[in-house]
Amino acid sequence: MPGMKLRHDSQGDNVYVTLEGDLSSESCTCLRNFWELRVAHHQTIDVELEDSDTGDGRGIAELAGLVQRARHAGKHVTLRNAPQMLAHTLYKVGALRGEHGVTLIDPREEEPAAY
Repeated sequence: MPGMKLRHDSQGDNVYVTLEGDLSSESCTCLRNFWELRVAHHQTIDVELEDSDTGDGRGIAELAGLVQRARHAGKHVTLRNAPQMLAHTLYKVGALRGEHGVTLIDPREEEPAAY
């Protein structure tokens, strides 16, 4: 699934984001700009990732960093159908704990690629 498609719908302090396509180094600037312009100012952030692909580590790290910043700012972040690599990254950095921990709903369990 080449490229990335981002959509959002906001109501008051809540925003629902749909992210489709590759979470890759090529999409980092687009993701960061979209997040800062359309997402970051909301108190409750709900992100659907069912149609996203992990792409590469840099894309995962970018999204994890955006989620961490929102969490540290006291935002409530929910990730739906997060790729396994993203869920594991957030677990490793402690983002799933505490009062402002990220909520994971139905994180994916991808099978390793066969080589």
